[in-house]
Amino acid sequence: LGEFVVDVPPTPYTREDGSVSASFCAIELWGPQATQVGVAENPQPDGSMGVYVRTGCSPKDSTLYFDGNALVTTVQADIVTARLPVSLLQSVGEFPLVLRSTRAGEEIVIGNIAVTSTPPAPPEPTQ
Repeated sequence: LGEFVVDVPPTPYTREDGSVSASFCAIELWGPQATQVGVAENPQPDGSMGVYVRTGCSPKDSTLYFDGNALVTTVQADIVTARLPVSLLQSVGEFPLVLRSTRAGEEIVIGNIAVTSTPPAPPEPTQ
C-alpha cells in the first residue's frame, strides 16, 4: 500500500503589533545573539561572524541587515545565513538584526545582537 503524508504549512511570522507577514514564516531559532567587541562568535574562514536564522520560509531575495548594514546573505529552504564583518562589531550596544525582502516589500525584526565589552554569558537553552 501507499503512504499517506500530511504536510503542515509553516506558521507565518507574527509581528509584535499582531500583524501577520504575507512573505516570512515564524522564526524558529537564530544566533549568535551576543558577542564581544571585535570578536566573531561563530567565526567564518574570512574572519567574519556567521549569523543564522532558521525559519520555515523566506523570499529568495531576502537580505539580513545588522544595524542598517546589508550583509552578504544566503537563502536556503529553511535557513538564512549571512557574514557579519568584525568591523561592524566595534561598539558596545544592542544592534537590530532585520530580514528584508525588496521583492515582497516587507521586513521583519529578528532581534537584537548584544555586543559587550566582556565575554557574553553562555546562551540559555531555547525551545
